[in-house]
This record gives sequence, structure tokens and C-alpha cells, in this order.
Amino acid sequence: SFSLALKVGTTRIAYFYPYLLGDVFADLRVLRPGGDWLDAYDLGPTPGGRRLPMLVITDFADAVAAAERQRPRVVVSARVHPGEAPASHMMRGVLELLLSSSEEARALRRRF
Repeated sequence: SFSLALKVGTTRIAYFYPYLLGDVFADLRVLRPGGDWLDAYDLGPTPGGRRLPMLVITDFADAVAAAERQRPRVVVSARVHPGEAPASHMMRGVLELLLSSSEEARALRRRF
């Protein structure tokens, strides 16, 4: 717990550490994989005029084999509403895993 001595007036306290749209793009630059695993698309602007990215993470090198079979797809959505900063931190963890070079990540990219 903590206590604050505040001046009279309006005070705002963040319940979660902020995660801005710029943080998303900075994370993507840092997490950019060395292999052929990530494709990014711009779905167009949101009603507020912001970019709306869609990421496809899969083993693109296995595209010929994937074309012969229908692989299941998983959709992960985060930060639908402005106050959902914890969802952005969760998505960062998902991206860190899926874009890593771990055996678990490789297996997931081959499967989906």
C-alpha cells in the first residue's frame, strides 16, 4: 500500500502502467523475427483515425504443405476499448512467445 499527500484540485492516478499505440509499433520493431514468420497488414483506420494493424504469424516457409491441408486459425484480439491497457501487456507476451525461436513457438507456427 501507499499514501499520497496531494494538493487540492484534480489528480489522476493510473491503475495500470500505460501502453500506448506507439508502444505497440516499438515492440513490433524489437520483436521482428529473423525468419519468415510475421506478416503485417493495415486494415485501415479506426473510427478515431488510428492505424489498425493485423498480424499473421505462421510458418510461411511451410506454405506449400499448408496449401494442401487446411490449418486451424486462432484470432487473438486485444485493446478493443481505450482503458484496456492490461490486454496490451498480455498481447505483448503472446507476441514475444510466438515470434521467439523457441521449440514451442516453432511448433505453434507449424500447426497454425
